[in-house]
Amino acid sequence: MSIRIRAQEQDGMINVRALLSHPMHTGDQTDDAGEIIPEHFIQTVEAKRNGETMVTAHWNVTISQNPFLELEFEGSSGDTVEISWEDNQGDTASESVSVR
Repeated sequence: MSIRIRAQEQDGMINVRALLSHPMHTGDQTDDAGEIIPEHFIQTVEAKRNGETMVTAHWNVTISQNPFLELEFEGSSGDTVEISWEDNQGDTASESVSVR
């Protein structure tokens, strides 16, 4: 599970695009043996600019597998953008990128 981020500045606004790799299991799916796959989904997503939280999102099983996230907020080239998530099993991922 990982995060891929792009962040570009234009006219004082940072456009952030992120792909979050995660299975996002709903608890309604079955594996090849017919066994129920337990719920496993991202619960919290956070976007930071230079360490300051810009967005916090609370998700549930209704979000698709490998979700795509796009955000826009004020900032400038050279800023650092970090995207992180935590899922319902305690797994986490975080990635940062310098704004171009």
